[in-house]
Amino acid sequence: MYASSNQSNIADGSDVTIVFGGTQFDQNGNCASNTFTAPVNGLYFLHTSITINSIDTAASYYKLMIKTSNRNYECWIDDKDWSSDSGYHTLSLTAIADMDTADTAHVTLNQESGTHQTDILGDADNSPARSYFNGYLISTV
Repeated sequence: MYASSNQSNIADGSDVTIVFGGTQFDQNGNCASNTFTAPVNGLYFLHTSITINSIDTAASYYKLMIKTSNRNYECWIDDKDWSSDSGYHTLSLTAIADMDTADTAHVTLNQESGTHQTDILGDADNSPARSYFNGYLISTV
């Protein structure tokens, strides 16, 4: 799945669901409404890469998460490393998740405090180059 359009000025202080409006391919119909659904019990490779813009140095941190039915996987950045608001930055997160049939996974971004100025970048040309999420079965269990 990929973000087909930008999410502008995301809210702060809460987990914002990343909107993945397009799919490059979905062989079994497991991707819908920004969510990957496990078709069978197994171990799944889940990966997301999100490009953000207008990073706010007034934010305490940014937290990218892959949320599954069983647990959350997290990646944090502390923007205090920048002396001024920053332009583009890419966050990536990979997880090997134990999922049962019909368990779900989706991606969120949390900007803790600061100004509503950060954008999650998408692509209007159907290229999953900026923000995307994918999952596939590694092994049944």
